[in-house]
Amino acid sequence: MHDALSSERAADVIRRADAEIALHLEDRDQAVASMWFYEHVLGLARATDVTNTACREILSKALYGIDRRRTESGHYELWPVPDVTGPELVKLAEGTGVPRVGVVG
Repeated sequence: MHDALSSERAADVIRRADAEIALHLEDRDQAVASMWFYEHVLGLARATDVTNTACREILSKALYGIDRRRTESGHYELWPVPDVTGPELVKLAEGTGVPRVGVVG
Protein backbone atom coordinates (compact mmCIF):
# COMPACT_ATOMS: atom_id res chain seq x y z
CA MET A 1 0.00 0.00 0.00
CA HIS A 2 1.26 3.44 -0.86
CA ASP A 3 1.53 5.97 1.86
CA ALA A 4 1.98 9.73 1.75
CA LEU A 5 5.69 9.37 2.50
CA SER A 6 6.36 7.12 -0.50
CA SER A 7 4.37 9.49 -2.73
CA GLU A 8 6.44 12.41 -1.45
CA ARG A 9 9.65 10.51 -2.17
CA ALA A 10 8.48 9.68 -5.69
CA ALA A 11 7.55 13.31 -6.31
CA ASP A 12 10.97 14.38 -5.03
CA VAL A 13 12.71 11.96 -7.41
CA ILE A 14 10.71 13.39 -10.31
CA ARG A 15 11.51 16.99 -9.32
CA ARG A 16 15.24 16.22 -9.08
CA ALA A 17 15.23 14.39 -12.41
CA ASP A 18 13.38 17.27 -14.10
CA ALA A 19 15.89 19.74 -12.65
CA GLU A 20 18.79 17.66 -13.99
CA ILE A 21 17.21 17.47 -17.44
CA ALA A 22 16.57 21.22 -17.46
CA LEU A 23 20.28 21.83 -16.90
CA HIS A 24 21.04 20.27 -20.28
CA LEU A 25 18.17 21.47 -22.49
CA GLU A 26 20.04 24.47 -23.86
CA ASP A 27 23.05 22.29 -24.73
CA ARG A 28 20.75 19.79 -26.45
CA ASP A 29 18.99 22.51 -28.41
CA GLN A 30 22.27 24.05 -29.56
CA ALA A 31 23.55 20.65 -30.68
CA VAL A 32 20.32 19.91 -32.58
CA ALA A 33 20.46 23.30 -34.32
CA SER A 34 24.13 22.83 -35.17
CA MET A 35 23.42 19.42 -36.70
CA TRP A 36 20.69 20.92 -38.91
CA PHE A 37 22.26 24.18 -40.01
CA TYR A 38 25.89 23.09 -40.39
CA GLU A 39 25.81 19.31 -40.94
CA HIS A 40 22.42 19.13 -42.68
CA VAL A 41 21.38 15.91 -40.93
CA LEU A 42 18.28 14.47 -42.55
CA GLY A 43 15.75 12.82 -40.27
CA LEU A 44 17.02 15.04 -37.46
CA ALA A 45 14.04 14.54 -35.15
CA ARG A 46 14.38 10.77 -35.31
CA ALA A 47 18.17 10.94 -35.04
CA THR A 48 17.98 13.07 -31.89
CA ASP A 49 14.93 11.35 -30.41
CA VAL A 50 12.71 14.43 -30.28
CA THR A 51 9.32 14.91 -31.91
CA ASN A 52 9.06 16.69 -35.25
CA THR A 53 7.24 19.54 -33.51
CA ALA A 54 9.97 19.86 -30.88
CA CYS A 55 12.63 19.80 -33.59
CA ARG A 56 10.91 22.63 -35.52
CA GLU A 57 10.62 24.60 -32.28
CA ILE A 58 14.32 24.12 -31.49
CA LEU A 59 15.35 25.29 -34.97
CA SER A 60 13.00 28.27 -34.91
CA LYS A 61 14.25 29.37 -31.49
CA ALA A 62 17.85 29.02 -32.69
CA LEU A 63 17.17 31.51 -35.47
CA TYR A 64 14.65 33.87 -33.93
CA GLY A 65 14.86 33.42 -30.18
CA ILE A 66 11.52 32.87 -28.50
CA ASP A 67 9.74 35.42 -30.67
CA ARG A 68 6.34 34.14 -31.72
CA ARG A 69 3.89 35.44 -34.27
CA ARG A 70 0.15 35.70 -33.88
CA THR A 71 -1.88 33.82 -36.48
CA GLU A 72 -5.18 34.96 -37.96
CA SER A 73 -6.96 32.66 -35.50
CA GLY A 74 -5.32 34.45 -32.59
CA HIS A 75 -2.94 31.67 -31.66
CA TYR A 76 0.80 32.13 -31.32
CA GLU A 77 3.27 30.07 -33.28
CA LEU A 78 6.99 30.07 -33.84
CA TRP A 79 8.40 31.52 -37.03
CA PRO A 80 9.06 28.80 -39.59
CA VAL A 81 12.61 27.88 -40.53
CA PRO A 82 13.24 28.78 -44.18
CA ASP A 83 13.36 25.89 -46.64
CA VAL A 84 16.73 26.61 -48.25
CA THR A 85 19.77 24.66 -49.47
CA GLY A 86 22.73 23.59 -47.33
CA PRO A 87 25.03 26.52 -48.11
CA GLU A 88 22.15 28.93 -47.51
CA LEU A 89 21.43 27.25 -44.16
CA VAL A 90 25.05 27.80 -43.12
CA LYS A 91 24.93 31.46 -44.16
CA LEU A 92 21.62 31.97 -42.34
CA ALA A 93 22.92 30.28 -39.17
CA GLU A 94 26.17 32.23 -39.18
CA GLY A 95 24.26 35.48 -39.73
CA THR A 96 21.99 34.88 -36.76
CA GLY A 97 24.67 33.49 -34.43
CA VAL A 98 23.69 29.82 -34.28
CA PRO A 99 26.75 28.22 -32.65
CA ARG A 100 28.60 25.30 -34.22
CA VAL A 101 28.64 22.56 -31.60
CA GLY A 102 31.55 20.18 -31.50
CA VAL A 103 33.84 22.32 -33.64
CA VAL A 104 37.09 23.36 -32.00
CA GLY A 105 38.69 26.62 -32.96
